[in-house]
Amino acid sequence: MSEPSNPLLLNDAANLYFENPSDETLNQVILASEGYVKYFRRLYGGSANYEDLYQAGMEGVLKAIKEYDPGKGASFATFAGHKMMGEIRHWVRKEASYRRPGSISGLQFKVDAFLEKWYKEYGLMPAPEQVAAELGIRVEGVVEVMRAGLVSFEDIDVEAIHSTYYKSFELPIEDRILLAQLYKNLSDGQKRLWHLLFEKRMTQEKTAKELGMSQRQVSREKDKMVRQMMEDVEFQKGRKHKD
Repeated sequence: MSEPSNPLLLNDAANLYFENPSDETLNQVILASEGYVKYFRRLYGGSANYEDLYQAGMEGVLKAIKEYDPGKGASFATFAGHKMMGEIRHWVRKEASYRRPGSISGLQFKVDAFLEKWYKEYGLMPAPEQVAAELGIRVEGVVEVMRAGLVSFEDIDVEAIHSTYYKSFELPIEDRILLAQLYKNLSDGQKRLWHLLFEKRMTQEKTAKELGMSQRQVSREKDKMVRQMMEDVEFQKGRKHKD
């Protein structure tokens, strides 16, 4: 994931345009913006939909040129960067057609918040290593995280999304992703049981009352569900070993 252009170059190009608007000076602004557009395109879409994402980013540049007000204090590069990021993010959210596990959407939200904060402070985009450090995952996993929703989860390289550090009493991201994959294989009744026992942390007694079952039935169904998920884990491991 390449870094964006030098903000000073973009500011200089914009100043020339505002002093002397012409096709030539406008083209200089567009050229100086390309590094930013490519950065956001790569981050938010990976290699998918290159032309559409690029076009969205360039629409952000043109909006920035029309709407920029130097009297408000922000540099053009800062203002334009927000516009590019906003247009690409909007396009991605609009085009997303695949379900994202909660653990993945949570990471995407963290990326958005981190980029906004960093850009506001420094006026340029963080290096890929800095984004990865914020998420606590490997660098190669950042793009895979952000692709989720644009492509099927089965097309995501889940192996690349791996924690670089671990917190006490918290599952690492790779385990949360695995659980999300296994969860899809549960029946509707099992999903309800999982939700009450493991997400709402209800006791078996309260779960039984909620579901209209006996406590013994809840215990039996829970054991059955856990065995099924363990078998799915072993199946996944066996398939990866063959691959």
